[in-house]
Amino acid sequence: IPTPGTLQLSDEHYTQLYPPLQWRDSEVYINTEKELDFGNVLSGDGYLLDETDADWLQSNNQVANGKTISEDDMELVMGIFEQLTGLQVIPAEVCGRSILIAARQEPRDWASYMILFSSKLAATCFASGMVPSWVPPPHSLVYIAQQVYPHWRHRRTLLDNSKLRPSHN
Repeated sequence: IPTPGTLQLSDEHYTQLYPPLQWRDSEVYINTEKELDFGNVLSGDGYLLDETDADWLQSNNQVANGKTISEDDMELVMGIFEQLTGLQVIPAEVCGRSILIAARQEPRDWASYMILFSSKLAATCFASGMVPSWVPPPHSLVYIAQQVYPHWRHRRTLLDNSKLRPSHN
């Protein structure tokens, strides 16, 4: 497109306006919120607390005698409960555990879930492929899961054993 009256830039003037090697290629292009990644267990469907869960957590922590449960820990446990209950069969490769439990869509008894929580969670449990540093050790995770299980099971029962959160398409 002809533009009458424009000036021709000399190479010297051009290098003053646009110095060479000013751009530095960044090592990191994508930065994600770690909290979002860590909440995603197994299939990547993380569980987020709602008002009912927050009310239960607050009342549970008030009577907990010093062993309180954090929101992150409750979301982790609820997400694992939801994921495992949705499976038809818990295969050996789920979270690196060599267990095989015939699953129903309804919640199983506590002992079926305790197998998973009683040892360190594997990296394959998490969408990020790494075990977050904040994940509690097995003895604490068993305690948390044991406290949360009745609340989670009651919520599932109220919904005729449907998932607490719908899955993404």
